[in-house]
Amino acid sequence: LMERAKAKGAPLRYVSYEARFGWPENRWSALTAAAPPSWRLHREHIDHETHNSMQFLAAYLGLRELFSGYSMMAAPESPTTSIVPYYDKLAASYGAPMIPPAPLLRQVTEDLLIEGRGAAARSAFNTLVASYGVPPDAEELKNRIAEVERLPPPSETVESLLATPFPTVEEARRWIGDWEGEQWMNELPNHDKAVLHLFVEGDHVAGTFVNWPEPDIELKMKLEYLKVTPDGLTFGFMNGMRPRGMLMHVGHLDGGVLSGVVKFGGVRVVYPAGVKPPQEHFVLRKARE
Repeated sequence: LMERAKAKGAPLRYVSYEARFGWPENRWSALTAAAPPSWRLHREHIDHETHNSMQFLAAYLGLRELFSGYSMMAAPESPTTSIVPYYDKLAASYGAPMIPPAPLLRQVTEDLLIEGRGAAARSAFNTLVASYGVPPDAEELKNRIAEVERLPPPSETVESLLATPFPTVEEARRWIGDWEGEQWMNELPNHDKAVLHLFVEGDHVAGTFVNWPEPDIELKMKLEYLKVTPDGLTFGFMNGMRPRGMLMHVGHLDGGVLSGVVKFGGVRVVYPAGVKPPQEHFVLRKARE
């Protein structure tokens, strides 16, 4: 390993789990110091195990560490179009093409359909079939893909929303500060406390949206979209679950009260016939400074 490290060869992944016998500290320190940046080295001592009993646990942990970059949890959550390219880039590190895990490819196919990207969904579906076999509902998926391919390209995407520049400090000046209020789903009587915090960070505007679904549970989201409109303000952040769209809070200002509804941006969610989609509402008032 030391000879290969000094030769600055191809990328290498090496994991050592130890219970009784292991690397001397000086040898490991020398190896990590000599290793090129492309190497991934990991060493860990396992407690409550002997050198005989550790094998199964260490094998699991070692494989998880070696292939941590391949995990579904390591892949980007959004935008959907970034997931397959992420695995394409892993080839340089692992030394072989890396096909995304089957469940993730399935999710990518379905999410691309929701986003109205028929050609990209067909490409992901073809990779799924070629790599893991034909799924039981292949015909249904192919029909959905064909249906989406017949539609015009989406005019709004997650990428376009994320790329939208925030308003300048001057454009957003009247909105800077804390806006306090509530949000609620449909006609439910329970309203969650909510605060929109807009501030100047350096030479640009930034913000967070905070709500409390329970008194002792605080959810804080960094704003990823902000636009001053003729009659109010629209702000948003990515949905924390599928579908991977942006939660757009479309607010209208009337008498100092910013109120509106939340809608998905960058995706097209189609509900079954007869199903009324849930509707989230919010009301915010600017706090006194």
